[in-house]
Amino acid sequence: MRADLLFIPLIAGFTIAAGFSPSLARAEDPAPIPRTKKQDTFSRKLQKEFCTRLFKKDWTSAAAAIQEPVEVNGFKFGMGTKMKVRVDDEREAEGLLLGRLVSDEDQTVGFLFQDPAGKKNYIIPPSRCSLKFAGRNVDLADIQAIRTTMMQEGENCAELATVNYFAQLVLAGHLGNGTLKEELEHPAGWLKLIQHANEYYTSGRGAGNFKPIFKELGEKYGFVCHSLEVVSPAYLEKTVMGLLRAGKPALIEFYIGSDMKNARNQWVNTTERVGEDRRMWLPRAIGEKNGGGHALVAIGAFANSKGKEMLLVNDSDWEARPVEWDAEEYFSTRVKSSGMMAHYCE
Repeated sequence: MRADLLFIPLIAGFTIAAGFSPSLARAEDPAPIPRTKKQDTFSRKLQKEFCTRLFKKDWTSAAAAIQEPVEVNGFKFGMGTKMKVRVDDEREAEGLLLGRLVSDEDQTVGFLFQDPAGKKNYIIPPSRCSLKFAGRNVDLADIQAIRTTMMQEGENCAELATVNYFAQLVLAGHLGNGTLKEELEHPAGWLKLIQHANEYYTSGRGAGNFKPIFKELGEKYGFVCHSLEVVSPAYLEKTVMGLLRAGKPALIEFYIGSDMKNARNQWVNTTERVGEDRRMWLPRAIGEKNGGGHALVAIGAFANSKGKEMLLVNDSDWEARPVEWDAEEYFSTRVKSSGMMAHYCE
C-alpha cells in the first residue's frame, strides 16, 4: 500500500466504532483468523529450507516462453495462457500464465504462473523473469492485469471489496467517462473512492446494501451498474461467469461456512521464498453452518491443465495473492445455498 495512504485504516476503524453492520440479514463480516502454530512452523521451515520442484532458493533468473495464447478482453495473453518456464537453464516446467500482478501505484510486481505438476502457483518478480512469445519480448500491457488488494483491517471487507472492484474495473480496461482512472492516479482520488465505499456502513436506510453505492458511483464514473439477487441462481451464475470469461470483474457477497478451507495449490512468493497461507473463504455449502457474511471481487476465469474451469478472486483477507476457486465445486453449486448476490458495472 502507498505510504501516503497509510491513514486509510482509520476510516475502516470508524466503520466498526460506529456500530453499523450489514442489514441484508447478514452477520458481521469475519475478521482474519490468526495463523496456527502449525502454519507458522511450516512457513518458517519453507522460508529457511526453500526448495521446490521448480524454484530453488539460489535461483537467479527465469525465462518464460508463451506457447498458446488465450486472448481475454483485448489482452493478447489472458488468464489461462499456456507457457513454459525455464529456471537458470536447468529446471523447466510447463503451466499456465494467470496474469500479471499490479500494485496500487500501477507497478507490475509479479507474473502469476501455475505449475500443475508441482501443485503450486508462483508469483515471479518481473526483474528476474523474461517473458517471450515467438522469440520476442512480451509487452506488459498485453498481459491480463490483476490488482493487488488492499488489506482488510477488522470487519470491513464490504468497504474494501468496493474499492478493489472499481480499481480492478479500470485495470481491466473499462474506463466509463474516464473520471475514475484520473482519480486513481492520485492519493486523493483513492481516498475519495474509499470514502464512498465507506457509505456501505453509514448511509442510513441504505446501510449494508451495495446497490445505492454502485448506483451512485456508476453515475459519477460513467457506468451502468447492476445488482443481482439469488432469486434465480442459474441466471446469477451464468451472468457472473460470462463477465469473468470476458475479463470483467464482479463483486460478490455471500454467506460463508463456519470454517475456512485450504486451497489445493499453494501460492509461493519467489521473491521472499515463502509459501503463502493456503486458507480461503468459500460460499456456504448446503447443510453447512452459517459463518456470517463476506464480500470479495471475482476477477477472472480460466481452464486449468485438466480442462476444469477455475476462478481467481481477490479477497481483502489476503493482500499478497489472489485466491483460486474451483468454479463448479465452490461457485456454481453454492450460489443458492450461500444466498449470493452479485454487483457489476458496464
